[in-house]
This record gives sequence, C-alpha cells and structure tokens, in this order.
Amino acid sequence: MNKLINDIRNIFNEDLINTEEVRRVLEEYKSNPKDWNKFALFDPHKYTRNLVDAGNGKYNLMVLCWGPGMGSSIHDHTDAHCFVKVLQGNLLETRFEWPTEDNKNDENQNCEGSGRPLIESGNQLYKLNGVSYISDKIGLHRMENPSHSDPAITLHLYIPHLLIAKLLIRGLDVNKNVMLPSIQNLEIKWIIVQIMKIMWLLELMGIILIIIILFWQNEN
Repeated sequence: MNKLINDIRNIFNEDLINTEEVRRVLEEYKSNPKDWNKFALFDPHKYTRNLVDAGNGKYNLMVLCWGPGMGSSIHDHTDAHCFVKVLQGNLLETRFEWPTEDNKNDENQNCEGSGRPLIESGNQLYKLNGVSYISDKIGLHRMENPSHSDPAITLHLYIPHLLIAKLLIRGLDVNKNVMLPSIQNLEIKWIIVQIMKIMWLLELMGIILIIIILFWQNEN
C-alpha cells in the first residue's frame, strides 16, 4: 500500500485535484491483505474507521471494517469527495436524492422531527477491488456489508478530510449532525491497540517463563 499512498500524495502536491486521476490510481491498486492487515481493526458491535494517512490536512485515507450485516446510516459528506475501494468482501451502496418540498409526505412523518421521506435513486454492489465515488452534488448514500457471515473491508478517501457528516435517521431528513473521529483520536486509538498487543505478548511471555521455571524445578 506504500505505493498507493505515495501516488495519492503526489496527486495532492498539485494545486488542482483531478478526481478522475484519483479514481484511476485507486482502480489500479489490487488489494493485498499484507498491505492493510495492520489497519483491519474490527469491533463486534459496529463498523470501525482506522486511519491510514492524514494527508497533511488535504485528505483522509482510512480503512473501514464491516462485520457481517453492518452498515452506515444514510449520510452526506459535507461538501467532500468520497472514494471507496473494496479490499475484501462486498459492499452495497444505496443512493438517495436530497429531500425537497416536492417529495414531502405528512403520512410518513417521524416523531423525532418534521422529516421528509427520502427517495432512493439507485443501488450497486461493489465487489473486490471495485471503486465507488460520491459527492454531495450526486446525493446521499448508505453503505452496508450485505453478507450475514463474512466481514468486509474497504478503503475510503475523503477530499478534503471529513470530520462531520449529516445523518438521516430512518431514511428521514431530521437534520442531525454527527462528529466523525478526528485524526488525533484515530491515531490515539491505533497507539492504544498497539500498546495492548504488546502488553498481551509480555503477559503471555511471562506465563510461558513461569511454566518453564516450574517444569525445570520439577525435573530437578
């Protein structure tokens, strides 16, 4: 993945960013678990975002891990461009039109607010190495792992870096914002995981050492 990261950085050295060039670089990269295994950190209760490259404030490159059946809420991208590449498994994208007064339907109002039902504009299943692109000009979307037995892993590129997204609750526009993990929090999370791994290894080594000592004492 180092080559992919370097290629993306080179693109962002320019003042003007060509999204087609970004797509080409992502499509040319062929998924290899050896490249992204260290970023594949799962949570049994929700999908996770794991920072790969902070992009010097120009973009975020993240690995997202989806357990079986897990998915996002319907959301926008706060004027950011979003590319998604499938590294493992499949990912289903469902797109929606922005709500307007024309599609307002009082019978489907949600008690959480004066929401408007969203109109689905299409869906597509992305398989291994598939690449998706969306921006707020295209509309809203929801991403989900359609498998109920296998996990999915995806690489996400947000331009510029994305920290806030607007969620659409139960398919209705209720104007709820959510803070996405900051770069600092993602880095801290990664460090904590590495420390926990080291502590677990040290504990395991200590247990093995005790067993060896006890065995040696019994032999003597």
